[in-house]
Amino acid sequence: MTNADRDLASHERLIYQTQLHWIVLVPPFFVGAVLAAAGLWVFAQPTDIAHRRIEFPIDPGWLGILIVIVGIVVIGLGILRRESTELTVTTRKVTATMGVIARRTLEIVLPHVESIEVDEGVWGRLLGYGTVVVRGTGGTPETLTTIAHAREFRRQVQQQLAAPPLP
Repeated sequence: MTNADRDLASHERLIYQTQLHWIVLVPPFFVGAVLAAAGLWVFAQPTDIAHRRIEFPIDPGWLGILIVIVGIVVIGLGILRRESTELTVTTRKVTATMGVIARRTLEIVLPHVESIEVDEGVWGRLLGYGTVVVRGTGGTPETLTTIAHAREFRRQVQQQLAAPPLP
């Protein structure tokens, strides 16, 4: 069950849900892969490193394992960031939820949505992501970057704004 399903009020229905685009995983996967490769190299070469008389505070084999673990953690944090970010449109509100331990939730009731803007660069148009700026009446604009299917998210919000109000 997602956060959106748990946060629905009576007579409220989930219309659309999206998350961060997969492109946000590229930097953590790259850094994690480089760290894992370096760690495996250090782990596989302990005799060469010892032979060159390079001083390490710990055994080179353990250092290699530690570097691999750090690489895996970097990848895991990237995945966790993507999976813990959720944007939803319901019949009554627009919600953005970010974070696992420290959670930030933005919720704007549909009648108070003043405008919703989508910015897409060249790569965003090609790969299907963009920056969404939601403006509520009397509030500051909320900017959400690298959102998957940003134009569809905006379309769903606009459709709900045009729909007749629920009882």
